[in-house]
Amino acid sequence: MAEPYDLDLLSSAFHLSTRTMLRKFKDETGESPRSYLQRARIRKAKRLLESTDWSLGKILGHIGYQDPGTFRRLFTDRVGISPADYRKRFRNGGAG
Repeated sequence: MAEPYDLDLLSSAFHLSTRTMLRKFKDETGESPRSYLQRARIRKAKRLLESTDWSLGKILGHIGYQDPGTFRRLFTDRVGISPADYRKRFRNGGAG
């Protein structure tokens, strides 16, 4: 999960062209590989925000993001609240 997204490498691993890889992946999952990876990374970040005291920087490194601003925007767009607000609300089964 922490590895950089590389469509060429992913396609090569399955012995497919990138176009075929994108089409087959979307047929199976309903989304692009990048979108799927982003969703998986956000899901993992949510679990870490709920269950650890790790800094956001450490969480980002663990899930494969390097730019906190980009991740915060993506997280907020997908989840509806910022990572900090998510942690406050859901830390250790909070009232959320």
